[in-house]
Amino acid sequence: MPIVYIHGVANREESKSYQEAWKNTRTYIRRYLAPTISDTPDDIVIENLYWGDLGAKFYWDRESRPPSPLLGMGAAGSMPASDQALAYAAHPDYLDYPVQGNSSVKPTGPLIGGGPIESEITSIKNDLRLQDFKLDDGRLLITALTEKEASLQPAKEAIITIAMDEVLNSQQTWEQLRVCKDLDEELQLLERLFLAQLRKEEIAMGALVAQGAGAFFKKIADRTKETLNRVNQTPGYLLSRTLAEIRNPLNDIATLFFGDVVVYLEKRGNASDPGPIPLKAMAFLSEIQKKRSHAQEPLIVISHSMGGQIIYDLLTHFIPGSTKYQEVRIDYWCAAASQVGLFEELKLFRESTESYAKESGTKVPYPSHQYLGDWWNVWDHNDFISFSAGKIFEGVRDEEFNSGMSILDAHGGYLKRPSFYRKFAQLLLDSKLKNWNRI
Repeated sequence: MPIVYIHGVANREESKSYQEAWKNTRTYIRRYLAPTISDTPDDIVIENLYWGDLGAKFYWDRESRPPSPLLGMGAAGSMPASDQALAYAAHPDYLDYPVQGNSSVKPTGPLIGGGPIESEITSIKNDLRLQDFKLDDGRLLITALTEKEASLQPAKEAIITIAMDEVLNSQQTWEQLRVCKDLDEELQLLERLFLAQLRKEEIAMGALVAQGAGAFFKKIADRTKETLNRVNQTPGYLLSRTLAEIRNPLNDIATLFFGDVVVYLEKRGNASDPGPIPLKAMAFLSEIQKKRSHAQEPLIVISHSMGGQIIYDLLTHFIPGSTKYQEVRIDYWCAAASQVGLFEELKLFRESTESYAKESGTKVPYPSHQYLGDWWNVWDHNDFISFSAGKIFEGVRDEEFNSGMSILDAHGGYLKRPSFYRKFAQLLLDSKLKNWNRI
């Protein structure tokens, strides 16, 4: 019973960050999705459809990217305390900039940087406490700080994130937090619950991750105190700092995104003469189907970003028009952070036609059930290169997913949130009851 992941733009096999990201994604899939579709989840085949070797190559190392910053362009208006805290958590390096009137906070080094972070904050009194946040905001704050710290330990990142997610999604946790007398007591409670859950995950997954977990959580506690202290002392400060730093990371995303997109569109070919990426993808999915123990097992595909456009083109043009791969059928497709809706608006797919448009009032027909069962399109308001599809295509399940991440991190946030996989697992159960919409 195979589950296939197809990545988006700017992923290269030789990159350590790509390797670790795939390893963690596979861990989430194994933990949350595999038990949903099989009584023997350890036997589920989980594969990565890698196409980065066929993507863009920048012959001038992206010298075309303008390096100019946006200094002075942002208004220093106030932001809600919860928004500021979440933004600081997403960009913890800002915690190291000096704060006027605050000499008690010593620099500790960016959370995303290398090297250990010693405990420096032990007695700061914060007006804000975790119980002051709305439930979802409180969860996102601690989750963001946990993820940034866990990213320094990539081999353990997924298990650490899962353990914290289990704690934060327990109603009992928040009931206990409400009776804590101050932030220190709240953090002590979270530490006890986190360590206990981590030991459970150790047993369940056969992984040794709890060693040093006390020191790990101490860093999260320190960052939580410092984050809330910054919110108290510097309203409106973050917005201008973010705008001063944001241009280059966004340009990195944009150039890599458009580079791989252009290469795909230019070289994809057509059904009678498919280009290297469609050909590789069809051959890969065909081989994966052969790994099923019986014909009724479903094929599940998770695509991220540009991977969504590749899958849509396969389902509507390349596979139906192929003489060799027409047996390929995806029983459930999750398109996370995709641009499928945008590509169809621009009529960029091989089967796109101007007959389907807002002017005519006719949506694009759903791909044939011969090749696709269910389709879930997921987007995030903070992900500026994800797009909805519900008003354009017939039959697609189109939903927002709130990752709680900043615009710099949200594009990959879906695959790092246990809540995303929890939702996905429930939808798989629903589709299974409908026999994957097979004809």
